[in-house]
Amino acid sequence: MAKKSKKNYVILPVCLLLLNAIEEVIIYKAQGSPAIAKNAYILTAAIILLFILGFSFVGDMLAPYIKTLFEATHKRTHQHSGKIGLMVFYVALGLFIFFLYFRIYTMGPETVLPPSWR
Repeated sequence: MAKKSKKNYVILPVCLLLLNAIEEVIIYKAQGSPAIAKNAYILTAAIILLFILGFSFVGDMLAPYIKTLFEATHKRTHQHSGKIGLMVFYVALGLFIFFLYFRIYTMGPETVLPPSWR
């Protein structure tokens, strides 16, 4: 497998995981809205619409920008630190996503928001 395809296998899943975390926060905020929280049909339709639009946005528009950022960071890390630096980069990325999901699912989505947004 070529290096570029290995990086591509990491980029889209990372983008989708981050999108899912953002959607969890948006759903949390939407449930605080009286109009949406009272009607389960509106909440369900809003969640489905959010996922459809979010996946389309990430797959078509956001992923290429994140790919460029990822490749630049990957290149810099590899030039300065070699294979150890790349391993540290991948581990740090994985730990960031793990920590984000851990906080969302154990302590609630509000814990990843700044206090003024809660």
